[in-house]
Amino acid sequence: MGIVVKQSAYNSVIILFGFLIGGITTIFVLPNVFSGEKDSLLGGLQLLLSYSIVLSEFLSFGGGKIAIFYLERTRQSGQLGSLNRLLFGVMAAGTLLMAAAVFLPELWENLTAEGKDSQLYKNLDVLFVLTIGGILHKVSSGYMHALLRTVVPTLLSEVIVRLLSLCAVVLYAADYLLFDELLWAYAGIYIMPGLVQLFLVGTDVKKMTSNGNSRTREMLVY
Repeated sequence: MGIVVKQSAYNSVIILFGFLIGGITTIFVLPNVFSGEKDSLLGGLQLLLSYSIVLSEFLSFGGGKIAIFYLERTRQSGQLGSLNRLLFGVMAAGTLLMAAAVFLPELWENLTAEGKDSQLYKNLDVLFVLTIGGILHKVSSGYMHALLRTVVPTLLSEVIVRLLSLCAVVLYAADYLLFDELLWAYAGIYIMPGLVQLFLVGTDVKKMTSNGNSRTREMLVY
């Protein structure tokens, strides 16, 4: 119980700090950077982010919640290998569905009044990467929470992502990035937390599997 209380306190501080960064970006930075003729570009960026959030919610198939519910049972029964298969199965299914949407762009043509001229239609590849990043983050966050490591997902999503996004917007305002490059910077930023968490989850699962095999061998010898 002490671990939960301690991590809750850390998470509260992290969320507050992330809220301040998000507030500065939304209230002060974005309106000034995307003013006048660039206002439509901000709308396109926000549209891509919004669609990626909605799609990742559906395409994650509740993988994060499944991980939280079943991790302890599989850990006790020594069947951690099944978690790896579940994780990659969810990732593969989401990837295939999103690939169908990306390579059949006519499915997206009528979603906006501008049709093929819309920012959404022109940047389906960016939307694909953003959505995959969202799926990775949701599923891997579930595993991190099941392993009682809640600080890392919160830090990555609430602070690191927002801070790097703010830096990308500042670079765009200073003409170091074009708008297309800004979109890809956002895609890279949003896929990073999921990849980091997957690496950490894989490391923890490997350690637990090794420990379980060692205990099994000791019992057999005994």
